[in-house]
Amino acid sequence: LLAHRTCSPNGTWLHGDWSNYSACLKHVWTGKELPEIHTSFDIQRALILAYIYFIVSNISLILLLITMFIFCYFRSLHCSRISIHKNLVSSFILRFIIFVIISEPYIMRQNTSYRNVDWLCKLMTIILQYSALANIFWMFVEGLFLHNRIVVSVFNTTAPFKLFYFIGWGIPVVITASWSVIMHYYHKEKCWEKYTALPFIFIIYVPIIVVLLFCFDNEVFPSLSKAVITFEAVRLDTPNISADFFTLVPAI
Repeated sequence: LLAHRTCSPNGTWLHGDWSNYSACLKHVWTGKELPEIHTSFDIQRALILAYIYFIVSNISLILLLITMFIFCYFRSLHCSRISIHKNLVSSFILRFIIFVIISEPYIMRQNTSYRNVDWLCKLMTIILQYSALANIFWMFVEGLFLHNRIVVSVFNTTAPFKLFYFIGWGIPVVITASWSVIMHYYHKEKCWEKYTALPFIFIIYVPIIVVLLFCFDNEVFPSLSKAVITFEAVRLDTPNISADFFTLVPAI
């Protein structure tokens, strides 16, 4: 039972067309479970959180689309640094599109949704995991670019975009595909419910943790230290390095 209505003694639905989605709301969009919902206050709070999640996701998506438009429209912004930013923004756009799609059935309360089609529901889960990995790996590329510009070479060099594309988009495909195949054969639940409670989720989590640790240990901190020492010495010869530094550090 995923949702239910209560029929009043006079033969009409209690609370009008409102349906109780508390059983659905225990499964939030990351696959984790909310605490058990027992009271009407808990149900109302869960619904409020769902609306906040939906609204914020839409706002974020709109802002990201505006950002992408600015990056693409103004030719003066076309450079290696901005190209990497565009890919990172694209990964976030994909993620927030999935957030909106996944949360929509809980907000619109329609009888039909993607969750009624098992393969489509699983596909949304797969894309959600892929977008999460793409976010992290493009952050890694941002850090790699920052490390190369500040620590390895402070002068303009050609960015290896084939390598960057493989890291940012290709590696997440391999990881997500591996996880999906294992889930297909070993987890037969509809929509892969409660998938985060399974050990297979570490196929997704471990690369994310490793990349984040590597970024901070081998890219961000060394880059910050090197930048403090060499920034004044090189800023006259390489004015773009300041833009690289002050743009990429907040992104990482």
